[in-house]
Order: sequence, then structure tokens, then C-alpha cells
Amino acid sequence: MIFKGTFLFSMILAITIVSGQGLVDITNLGGTISAQYSDSPAGEDITKVIDNSSNTKYLTFHSSAWIQFQAMGLYIVSEYSITSANDAETRDPKNWTLKASNDGSTWTALDSKTNQNFPSRYQTRKFTFTNPEPSTGFMFYRLEMSNNSGGLLQLAEWELFGSAASDTSTTPPAAPSSLTATSISYKEVKLNWTDNSDNENLFRIEISKDGTNWSGKALALKNSTYYTIDNLIPLTTYHFRIYAENSIGNSEYSNSVTTTTLEYTPPA
Repeated sequence: MIFKGTFLFSMILAITIVSGQGLVDITNLGGTISAQYSDSPAGEDITKVIDNSSNTKYLTFHSSAWIQFQAMGLYIVSEYSITSANDAETRDPKNWTLKASNDGSTWTALDSKTNQNFPSRYQTRKFTFTNPEPSTGFMFYRLEMSNNSGGLLQLAEWELFGSAASDTSTTPPAAPSSLTATSISYKEVKLNWTDNSDNENLFRIEISKDGTNWSGKALALKNSTYYTIDNLIPLTTYHFRIYAENSIGNSEYSNSVTTTTLEYTPPA
């Protein structure tokens, strides 16, 4: 899901960070990091919160805000860390709730903390909890925070430690079919398809402007039959295709479809 008002950035890092319990920082395995607000100063945007450097930071001109990570698959997270940034303790997170979701809309609270403090700059604090979905996991993780005081909120790093959800598949999933694309606004296209598999972990949606050069655009959860693509360009023709994936392999591609986004009409 892509939400109006968020700033999104996808990245895949070659670095693997492992916790003391052998859990991997899933923010290093590829995915999408996003924030509730896009008002960060230059060089202090949301991408800095998962760049593995305590010398950079994410800052927003709000006293409370959420940040969100969409993983490339389902993960069972049971540990996370927050690192304080370089200045002004009043900007540090004081109260927060870590939530998880499998559709980006319905959220499950995983862990909450109140009256926390970071006495030192660049200090990393780690927190553990019991994941309520110990076998299936979640794809979306969101940290809802409020600061100590004032009108700024900042943190240097956010790490999510977990492991991939178990998968007992013995064959790749069947390919999705009957893909359709409908332009519903100047920047949104809704995709619908038929799910022909019972063992996919997720669907990968690809996009192209010429029908030849394709790139990954979004992920949809298993058993999904629709997805709305956002942040497109008005009056632009796009091509779409999807495939299903599990631990054994990928399905064949669906049919490809083409649509043109609508014209932008300024508010009256």
C-alpha cells in the first residue's frame, strides 16, 4: 500500500546486521521505508533512518509522527532498536508504539513504551517482545512516536530484527491471470487479477513505460486480487505485469496490461 502524504524510498543494502539472538535486521534485506510527513530538511529525510549510520538522522517538524517499513516478504520480528541522533534531547522519541500489519490498513500493536530517554547522543537502545504471529509474521511495521518536548522529532537509526516466516511449499506457485488495469485518478491505477495459487507468499508487481524495460513497483500480499498503484505521472501510459513468489521459486508472469493515467485537474 502507498499512502497519500508519505515519502517513499526503496533500497536494498548488501550489509547484514545480526542481533545477539541470531536475528537479522530486515531493513537491510530490501523494502520500502516511508514517513507520515515529508517535511524533512535536506539530508535528513526518512531514508537516513535505515542507512546503518548513526551520524545521519531523520527529522520532522512535528512533535509526533510515524515511520513505516514494508518488507519484501513476511517476517517474524521480535526485537528492534532505536538510536538517538546528534543534538537536542528534547527531539528524541519519548513514547512510542510498534505496530505490524499485512495490508497496511489493519494494525496489530506489538510493543509500547512510555517515558523513555536517551541520556547520550548516538545511543542505541534495543527492545524485545513476543510477536503475536510467531509462524506467519507480518510485512508492514510501523513505529508511532512522540518526542520529549517542542516541535521537532528525530532519530538516527531504526532496526527491526527478525526471521523469515516459515514456508512449507514444495512447488512454485501458479501464475496469476486475467490482469486488468484501470486508471482511477491522475496518479493512481488499480490492478485486478485472478489468484490461481494456494501457496504463494506474495505477488510482485512490475511496471514499464515502453513494455520492454521493466522494474519492480510494489508488493501485494498472498491471496490478494487487487492493488492500487500510487504516485504516477498524469497523462502517462504505463504497462503492468505481476507474478507470484514463494520459497521454491516464482510463477510465470501474468498477462501484461496497459493504461494511461488521467489528466490532472487543479482544485477550484
